[in-house]
Amino acid sequence: MKVVNLGHAPAQAVGGVFQRLVNARTSPSTRIQQMRAGFPAQVLVEIPDVLKLQKGEVFKVIGLPPSTASKFIREQKLLDQSTSERVDRLADVFALASDTLGDADHAADWLGSDNFALGGERPIDLLDTALGAEQVRRILGSLRHGGVL
Repeated sequence: MKVVNLGHAPAQAVGGVFQRLVNARTSPSTRIQQMRAGFPAQVLVEIPDVLKLQKGEVFKVIGLPPSTASKFIREQKLLDQSTSERVDRLADVFALASDTLGDADHAADWLGSDNFALGGERPIDLLDTALGAEQVRRILGSLRHGGVL
């Protein structure tokens, strides 16, 4: 596997891989190429801080056992395609939430809070599936356009 070039500075740069994914305005074909190549495991270190979550919560959402995630980080491996796709989904929803709610702090708080429109579940807990992520996007779209849920 080759190292993913996200079109910006290296992974160690300010903001890190996850923040560049959140801020990226890349075409779907570029995103697909990046997911197929695999994101650096370093992204797993960055996500909990950005989303104000425990590592275990993040690992659950992206479908990695904590021991596997720790090994990937320690050995500086690339994530496989399906894990990279879940990281991309998380970044995409977080970007939408940040844009809708005004900033990253509000988005992180919203994703981690119980939501009546989701049957009392936290939006973050639904992002482990594509259908769950679609429900979260639907609610954000409704909030964005002033709709009633």
